[in-house]
Amino acid sequence: MFQRRTIPFVAALVAAIAVAWSGSVRAQTPASIAGHWQGTRSATGGSGSDAFKIHNISFDLKQSGDELSGTYRCYAGKKANTECNNPVGNVTGGKIEGGKVTINVVAQPNNLQCTFNGSIATGRMKGDFTCYEGGGLQSNGVFNVHRKE
Repeated sequence: MFQRRTIPFVAALVAAIAVAWSGSVRAQTPASIAGHWQGTRSATGGSGSDAFKIHNISFDLKQSGDELSGTYRCYAGKKANTECNNPVGNVTGGKIEGGKVTINVVAQPNNLQCTFNGSIATGRMKGDFTCYEGGGLQSNGVFNVHRKE
């Protein structure tokens, strides 16, 4: 008698745990930010000629789970007040976790290494960035980009 009641109870318990676990895994899978993003980065500090400059930027992001890759571009445009010394680059890594994003970029020709850390909300990413060249701080500031369809 005990076994007949226990087996269905255990089976129901295992099924409930499986459903709850699969729901929590789905909830942790990040929303896709793959695609084309463009906006500006504004240097609030740094050294050399890049201090206090505004550059137009774009990301073409690819996403696999929570990992990011893709390309980066810095260019003169309507909102820019200077040309970019390192206009093209690759997203060499990055991560999306919840509403937060980290994008690592290596831009050429000077091997500029930048990290963009920010938040994501409804087709927008914004936050701060830091760029190093030859081991020294080249610029830091804020960025604000939006998804382009």
